[in-house]
Amino acid sequence: IAQQANGRITVGGSFSRVRNATRDNLARVREDGAVDGTFTVGTARNQPVHGIVLDAHGKLAVGGLFTNLGGQPRRNLARVSLGSPCAADPGWRPDPDAEVLALTQDGQGRVIVGGAFTQIDGQPIQALARFDGAVIDSAWRPLAPGLGRITVRGLVATPEHVFAKAGQAIPGSNEAIGLLRFRSDGAPLE
Repeated sequence: IAQQANGRITVGGSFSRVRNATRDNLARVREDGAVDGTFTVGTARNQPVHGIVLDAHGKLAVGGLFTNLGGQPRRNLARVSLGSPCAADPGWRPDPDAEVLALTQDGQGRVIVGGAFTQIDGQPIQALARFDGAVIDSAWRPLAPGLGRITVRGLVATPEHVFAKAGQAIPGSNEAIGLLRFRSDGAPLE
């Protein structure tokens, strides 16, 4: 769920209707609870939205397991212009290779993305990435190579830190879950 400055609330998930309006996995409601008819950007059916966040540039970052957003080809991560008309940002296609499970904004207004991916924006980046607007911060790599397959399932950022609920696939057992903490510059804390 994300709230805009004008009070409108955008919600993502796995649904096909909100109130009596058809909305596929992404919808916006006005302060009075009515569905906003001007916001018709959604994903294909059965392609859920797992996280949304407003970025510092007034656009909505949307993550999940989808192949299009608003009829535009987008894989698992997209930005949506909130003007009229609302539409997927045509110049932003980071195309992570697996689903995005969490989004948050850090103290500088940058969007932090977490999920099951091992590549994003054409770069080998595992499970956590940071964007300043449409530009990936390729120097921000809080997860060191060689840790094994990590999946980030939740994110919270404070001005100084980023917390990530993460899991690591362990052969022959269930996934081990833990809380990772980093400085905002990406350096791990013990």
